Amino acid sequence: MINSTFLYLVRKFSADFIFPINSPPIANGILITDDHGVVLDVLENNEGLEDVLRVPGFLCPGFINAHCHLELSHLKGLLPEKQGLVNFITPIINLRKAEKEIIEHAMREAQRTMKDNGIVAVGDICNTDDSFCLKAESAMQYHNFIEVISIDPDKAEAVFSEGVKLQDRSKMQGMTSSVVPHAPYTVSSKLLQLLSEHARRTGEPLCIHNQESEHENVLFSDGTGPIKDFYAKLGNDLKFFRATGTNSLEAVLRALGEGVSLLLVHNTYTNQADLLKAEEYNAKLSFCLCPNANLYIEQMLPDIQLLAKNDRMITLGTDSLASNWSLSILDELKTLVKSDTRFDLSTLLTWATDNGAKFLGFEDKLGTFERGKQPGVNLIYDVDLDNVMIDQASKVRVLL
Repeated sequence: MINSTFLYLVRKFSADFIFPINSPPIANGILITDDHGVVLDVLENNEGLEDVLRVPGFLCPGFINAHCHLELSHLKGLLPEKQGLVNFITPIINLRKAEKEIIEHAMREAQRTMKDNGIVAVGDICNTDDSFCLKAESAMQYHNFIEVISIDPDKAEAVFSEGVKLQDRSKMQGMTSSVVPHAPYTVSSKLLQLLSEHARRTGEPLCIHNQESEHENVLFSDGTGPIKDFYAKLGNDLKFFRATGTNSLEAVLRALGEGVSLLLVHNTYTNQADLLKAEEYNAKLSFCLCPNANLYIEQMLPDIQLLAKNDRMITLGTDSLASNWSLSILDELKTLVKSDTRFDLSTLLTWATDNGAKFLGFEDKLGTFERGKQPGVNLIYDVDLDNVMIDQASKVRVLL
């Protein structure tokens, strides 16, 4: 009698190029997995192999969306494009209020779209627990970044405490999480210090929206500008805010101190001087690029070559449907390729897969085609084979 416990299907895929990510791409290589997508081997040729499925294009592991706001999915198409950060965030306070059914339906559709676009894990910003049940039931991996907001130092401890309570609910549903600041202009230095101490105790990574607008730096430099005017319209005169005489990034790093793993998101106006300051304050710094959100909000991309030369880990994110036309890491890659042809595809795919998996703590399972991992299998097709690069017409199909 045959013991069915040891029976499983073996899947064999061949493509024009396989990108294992942890090693150079293999022309006409073979990826072998079991029927659950666990990697059994990656070979350079198919000699002696039968039943190999040949597909045209590139094979790579599932994508990691390192920065998303699933809760804002119902705001798709409702916020102004290309009018700057202040004009973008002003309507959010009222527009994000919607019936529970509308929010849940939009999140469910957004999650389905991400899965169809080859995304296997997400670093998701949460202001509520609205998305927790949906994500807990999903085959996708989530790390919840529980976002706290208060620029008033007298409210720091209460706001932090509420964030920890929300984090506890995330953990109860089996998801990893962190309590994190929103942006330099929405958190006090006291709140940053509380978050930093918590992160050091727990070993959990932090993230923060960084330098999305030049007005952010103006506020910290001299206490003036459109962000201050934005607060004034809300009835907040920022009497407790003191300009630091620095760019916002230096102020944040100074308040957080050393020893925390920090992901800087957007970085649209980050410059060389900022990076030199970053070297002084934090050795565990990573960057997240959300190029299509940058274009949606500010019509400007960060200096990606500058960030890439800084020898820091770079990840990719989509931001939200409130600030993007799609939730597709491939679309983000297309924008990067269109803006700068100097990057090779291996580098870009490393940003889109392994780096995100490492930052979110999912590297044991995701990010590379290594034996024993279950990273998902994406086929990128309609590609530029001559230059081994994706094309603006390229598409992704999930094979496993």
